[in-house]
Parts: sequence; C-alpha cells; structure tokens
Amino acid sequence: MLASLGLLLTVMQAQVQPLEGNGSTYVFVNLTEGTDDICEVGRTTYLDLPDLLAGWADHEICIDDIPSTQSIAEFHFELVPDGFNIKLNGWGDAVGLGTHNAFSRHDTSASMLLIIPEDIRISVNWFYLAAGLGSFQLQLQRLYDLDGTWNPMPPVIDRSANAYIEPLTDNGYEMHHLAAGQWRVSAFSTHQAIDPAKEGFQLSFARTNHYCSFVPLGDVDGDAIVDVNDLLAVVDAWGPCAQSCEADLDSDGLVGIEDMLRVLADWSD
Repeated sequence: MLASLGLLLTVMQAQVQPLEGNGSTYVFVNLTEGTDDICEVGRTTYLDLPDLLAGWADHEICIDDIPSTQSIAEFHFELVPDGFNIKLNGWGDAVGLGTHNAFSRHDTSASMLLIIPEDIRISVNWFYLAAGLGSFQLQLQRLYDLDGTWNPMPPVIDRSANAYIEPLTDNGYEMHHLAAGQWRVSAFSTHQAIDPAKEGFQLSFARTNHYCSFVPLGDVDGDAIVDVNDLLAVVDAWGPCAQSCEADLDSDGLVGIEDMLRVLADWSD
C-alpha cells in the first residue's frame, strides 16, 4: 500500500499534496429478543492519512435466523491522475419482525489538510442520497496561505443533508477556482436504524460522492477546452459577482480583463 501511495503522491504533487489527515469510524449493532441479548457490538477505529487515501470501510452485522441488524461506515479521499474524488458512505438497517428489538448506528468523521502549490480549477460532479435517520456534511475550504498564515476563504463546497424518513437526493455539476494555499476537507456522516419504530426508521443511509477533475484555469464551462464559448461566457458575465460565478476565473469577485486574459492565455490549439 505504501508503494502505491508514494506513486500517487508523485503523480499528484504538482496539483494537490495531502499534508495531514485523521478521522474515525464507529459502527454499532444491537439485537435482542425479549430480555435475551442476541448480540451487541460497538467498534471505533481511528484513521490516519494513509487510511483516508487508501479508503476505509467497516461493517458489522447481527443475525438471529431472519431478524438482523447491520451498520456500514466508509470514507475515501481518492487521488487520480486527473483530479481527486471524495466519497462518504454510511448506512444500516434494523429488522426485528415483531419478535426482536433491533438497532444500528454509524458515525464517520474525517479531516484532511491539502497543499495546493499553484492556482488550479476543478469541475465537480456530485450527488447525494439520504433517508431514514441519515445525515452528512462535506466541506472544502481554504484556510491558510502556503506559508501557514491564517487566511480563510468561504468554502467552495459546503453541502449537507439531514433526512427524516423520506429520502433526500440531489446532484449537480459546478466549477471552482482553488487558489494556492492550504485547504481543509472535512466530512461527517451518521445514521440510526430502529425496529420496532415508526415506519421508515428501519433503513437509514447517507451517501455523497464528489468527483473533482482538473481543467485549464481559463476553462469557464469545464469541458476541458478553452475556446470561444469560454470567451463569450466571460463577456456575458462582465462586472461584479454578487455571489460566486463560473466566469470569475481568479475568484476576485469581479469578471473583468484578468479573466479574459486568462482565457486567451489558455486558448486550446
């Protein structure tokens, strides 16, 4: 694993360099029949940076013939040659069938500090699913300059969902400029599944994936080609940005001459 990790870091060092990271997963299951304990297992695992980069999953299950309960917790910050992916998943069920009391829970937390030596631009394809009593939160935020000076910026990714029985789902595509500096990825998810309980509490989950790909700094629309469409997008959005806008290529709050020059500098052959 260390050899493959070293190779990935070598490939990625010009764009993203993981500096430090830690986290934990907790899985818990309990199954009883009347006053008889069938099984109960609770386990916390502490994670370090290699675990987060390699991907970590924990799973526990209790079964008594058909009644059962299980819990799963997963996290992976995946480095790939053209970007990085953030994957957060946890779920569980509780099946008592009127004869047993069943309960499951998971908690996942992860925090990573990334060095981005030079400004980069990413396109992000994302989705999430949550239901029952499942929830998650994911953030990507610049906190420090390259020299370690505290200089926070608003998160470019700040997404969460808190389900109560009914499923929640959404997906999208967005562009972000990541200025050189030190960036924090923080992630959390949890669920509880219970039986007997109100209908809808027997299965709970929270899952989100963010697939982040590097594109040229002058690529407004994220198609990996810098052309007249990007130039027109800058012209169309010319002026101040009330909120983050894709044509503000340098994230200075203004679509102007610097953004146009960036498009021209990265013009595709």
